[in-house]
Amino acid sequence: MVARRVLPLNQERLKRLEQLQSLPEKAPLPPRALLRAFLEPFIGQQIELGERTAPFGKLMARLWIEREEMPRPPLAMDDLVAQFAAAACRGRNDLERAEAAERLEYAVSATVRMLHRARTTKTDDEDTAADRLERLIPFLAAGLETPGSQRRGAAT
Repeated sequence: MVARRVLPLNQERLKRLEQLQSLPEKAPLPPRALLRAFLEPFIGQQIELGERTAPFGKLMARLWIEREEMPRPPLAMDDLVAQFAAAACRGRNDLERAEAAERLEYAVSATVRMLHRARTTKTDDEDTAADRLERLIPFLAAGLETPGSQRRGAAT
């Protein structure tokens, strides 16, 4: 069940990443576009499936958070994050891949939290997950744009 829902998402993410990487070779990739490529397929699935995604969303959040404790993380999520982290570092010498990956994990966590709040917090307006993501992307992009901590030197 997990693979049936996640593999198409990851294929769409990689397709979008490939399109972004077709920009001029050494130019940094726009953080907002990178985040959209990573997060929009997930949000689209959530919108498409509606309330039926709540149990699956909880399972995926748990797998995401606890994947480091598993002998073999599910569905190569770490590979996917590594590819997006490398893309976030492209054309930059102030951000290491490990730190970019950590920032992407924060973005996923914030998005999952936003979706959870959307399901548990009832409001009178028609605020959709897509609307909430539109507000969240600039906030998350600021995190990717911020220079790295330079703890271990230049980006790899």
